[in-house]
Amino acid sequence: MKIQANERKQLNTAVLNHLFTQGEAGVDVVCIQLPLQYGQADLTSLGWTVQLVGEKDSFVSKVLEKEIAEEALILRWLVDEDCTAAAGKVKVTVVGTSEDGKTVIKFDGNSIFVKEAAYGSFAPAPDTLAAALLQVQRASEEAVSAARSATIDALAAQEAASRSPYIGADGFWYVFDKEKGEYGKSEILAQGPAGPQGPAGESSGVQSVNGVLPDETGDVAIDLPSRTGIRPNLLDNWYFGNPVNQRGQTSYLINGYTIDRWKTQNASTEVSLTANGVKVVQTYTSQPRITQLIETVFPAGTTMTVSAIMKGDGINAPKIQVREVFSSDTIFIGDATNDEWQMVTATFVTELEGAPSVGLYCSTNNENPPVLEIVAAKLELGEGQTLAHQDGNGNWVLNEIPNYAEELAKCQRYQVIMSGMARYRTMLVQANSLDFYIPTPVTMRAAPAFSVPTARITSFTSSASFTDATWSVLTINPAGVYIRATKSGHGFTDARADLEGGAIFDANL
Repeated sequence: MKIQANERKQLNTAVLNHLFTQGEAGVDVVCIQLPLQYGQADLTSLGWTVQLVGEKDSFVSKVLEKEIAEEALILRWLVDEDCTAAAGKVKVTVVGTSEDGKTVIKFDGNSIFVKEAAYGSFAPAPDTLAAALLQVQRASEEAVSAARSATIDALAAQEAASRSPYIGADGFWYVFDKEKGEYGKSEILAQGPAGPQGPAGESSGVQSVNGVLPDETGDVAIDLPSRTGIRPNLLDNWYFGNPVNQRGQTSYLINGYTIDRWKTQNASTEVSLTANGVKVVQTYTSQPRITQLIETVFPAGTTMTVSAIMKGDGINAPKIQVREVFSSDTIFIGDATNDEWQMVTATFVTELEGAPSVGLYCSTNNENPPVLEIVAAKLELGEGQTLAHQDGNGNWVLNEIPNYAEELAKCQRYQVIMSGMARYRTMLVQANSLDFYIPTPVTMRAAPAFSVPTARITSFTSSASFTDATWSVLTINPAGVYIRATKSGHGFTDARADLEGGAIFDANL
């Protein structure tokens, strides 16, 4: 949807009348087209907001995204739930301000009508004074928040999760001393004083626990995790028994990304999904390896633990390699003679500040091409792995299974793949280009690259269409991606884009 300003600084908001329904959130994106210059004012240098004043003195102000086009200034307004919270008449004004916060120019539109929802309840928009005060408070909070280091915040959250008290071998509680950076013994016994003797019970004892019968002494053997306080996993898509696999293939022979967040290093490594996890096979003289790059930067001196449950072929040892945080390659090696599932793990202290990468692989062996199977992997802050424990038979059992929806959302920060045909109407038409807005399920971490097997642009005013546009990404916002189709002299005034399944927004590291 597009609205324009005339030379009298008026906006043609009539097209927005009765367009919005109370409670809608992020459905509509309105493009506001302004001149590049008005009088002596350079409109491209200003910051822009849209201000909505309701008939009951409600007030909402939203920052607009700005793009400088060939012949116009384009402002994009994502109509969120704040804008549609109150039904009824709403006055629309677009305001340009200088860097020092001074109002320079206003473009007024006629009042529009927001339709009342048929059902449901919606938070009312705040009144004018409350909204103004709230915006000042939010601006201050955002300024303070922006001044903090994102890495420090992330570390603090992870450290908090990994510094819970624990019971020492001597029966006392040990608590973490922030100043010393280590655990210290408290004076608190984990076990309280003995209570009075209770009444005698029946002599029959325990019958069973979860189907396990007691032994001759009356004890029942129960498998418990080797430690409590499972720490967060810094890896995404780490459980290969049910991995996020947006690309949808059951096997990959490629130099690049395979299942989400995991990539190979050459085209001779095959990654395939199995009933147990993933299998990585060498098909040429190379190491079968999959690697994950991590975005967070950690300072030198950070204690971390890496672990993976892997199975080699009894000849070539499974290995883990951690890069970017050591002055030289650091490799942790499993048992080469073991062809059963084994835990490969190590605790280390980073030597350099950096964002680590974790590679899971085994050695090159041309006479016996190695095969590596992997169930799960983990990188965590602190000492000792919390990925899994051994049961009474010595089998490795994961301490947790991740929530698939949460892992998918994490992965979609890095790439979003459309599984079927999708159709979108253009939001801005210029002589040599058409702009579209594509909603995404999560906020992508950065502006992605865009590729699509086939994209057809069809005119709404005729049967004309074309498929030879050049596609590019303009920008992103929390709810989607703005893309542009460029074709010189396309001649359309309104159009839609049909994007074939398999279109990829790729923001992988």
